[in-house]
Amino acid sequence: FFFQAEDGIRNTSVTGVQTCALPICAPVVPSGPTAPIAPVGAYGAPAGGSRPAGARPGAIVRACVITWVLGGMTAALMGLVAIVFALAPDDYLDQVYAKSEMVARTYPDRRVLVVAMVVMSLLFAVWALLAVGLGVLVFLGSGWARIALTVSAVLAAVLMVAMVWAAVVLIVPLVGCLVAALQLQRPEARAWCTRRR
Repeated sequence: FFFQAEDGIRNTSVTGVQTCALPICAPVVPSGPTAPIAPVGAYGAPAGGSRPAGARPGAIVRACVITWVLGGMTAALMGLVAIVFALAPDDYLDQVYAKSEMVARTYPDRRVLVVAMVVMSLLFAVWALLAVGLGVLVFLGSGWARIALTVSAVLAAVLMVAMVWAAVVLIVPLVGCLVAALQLQRPEARAWCTRRR
């Protein structure tokens, strides 16, 4: 309780009304040990810009967003390649056989190459969708999913290193996989997933 005095001292050296708030009851002193009070910043936010306990680390968010974007794009692209090879392979195969003698020697029967490309494209699409699913589990705090997604990202990066000579554009997902794997291995990401197990 506080008492507010609105009528203050008026004399020639003081102008305006002087106000004050005076307590009219004795303060309550807690007995026994008490927990320290955490400093609070503006609008109730923790002081110093620190993250609230249990908040999702930025490394987890970045790794999951990269996984969702790259995984979704890869699944869509590989699904499209599988459809093209399954429905209308002749136009594309003519270009492949014209540019690469090694392909022509390895796959003299075009049907074998079509089946191989469709199966491989579908496997990559499924792998990408599994990575997207692991990203959701990591976002929710699964420790085993963080490890599995890290392994998946590293394996994908190794595969793209082997294939980047054929398509320079693979550098983009290669860098994305490496960044995602590194983000998942940051100490705050490991600690957060461990606490959420």
